[in-house]
Amino acid sequence: MLIVAAVGAASLIAAVAAGLYGLGLPGPAPTAPHPSHTPASPAAATSPADRLALGVADALFRWDSMHDAGPQQAVQRVFDQARPPDDERAGLEADLAGYLPTGDAWDQLREFHTRQELHVQRVRTPATWAGVDKTGLPSGVDARTVEGVRLRDGYAFGADVRSEHTVSFTIFMACPPEGGPCVALRVSRLNDPLP
Repeated sequence: MLIVAAVGAASLIAAVAAGLYGLGLPGPAPTAPHPSHTPASPAAATSPADRLALGVADALFRWDSMHDAGPQQAVQRVFDQARPPDDERAGLEADLAGYLPTGDAWDQLREFHTRQELHVQRVRTPATWAGVDKTGLPSGVDARTVEGVRLRDGYAFGADVRSEHTVSFTIFMACPPEGGPCVALRVSRLNDPLP
């Protein structure tokens, strides 16, 4: 009897831990529709590099577990915005894995109708960027650090649940000196931006 109780308790702890990844609370599937999001990003894109940073950030953080097929769909949206060169695609995709749920976690988030977005507060050139030795780097290489609030919402126990976390990260890119669109090359680890 004690073993059965221990196994039951372990199963309950595992279920709660899985729910914590998305919202912090597990619960039954809702019957009501999601409230609509209203984008509220005060950051302004003043250059091609800023515009690329904002586009990549939005593509990376805006997903809906009920409407998107899985995390790979978010990766494709980032690629559509970033337009990385072929020789950078694998590296960029590896970087993105640190930002997105795994396939199994996605399935669990879907049970709670979880979705996410980013409200960008600031896009800036990292303070240390001017001192970086750019020898051997692509022409027009640049960097932008994005700072904002990651919002996740869903349903738990029949009620709306929302979590907010500040995030920051750096996007490395190449912007042709003669003009034209910038392309993203890599993304730093989440909350470990270039200073």
